[in-house]
Amino acid sequence: MCKTISERRISAGTCGLCASCGVCSGYCPAQIDVPAAIKIYREYLAGDTQTLKKLEEMESAGSPVD
Repeated sequence: MCKTISERRISAGTCGLCASCGVCSGYCPAQIDVPAAIKIYREYLAGDTQTLKKLEEMESAGSPVD
């Protein structure tokens, strides 16, 4: 059975599958720039713990955890 995006849990490995096209951002109920959020998360995984501050600066109705 194929799950919708909202039914899936996104793991760190899934971030490598993003093509950064931005199509999903148009469907995000929290109006998040998903490719930008994934880029920040990749920087965090690479060891830049200060990059998480960028999530707070993103202009959106919610945050990636929403």
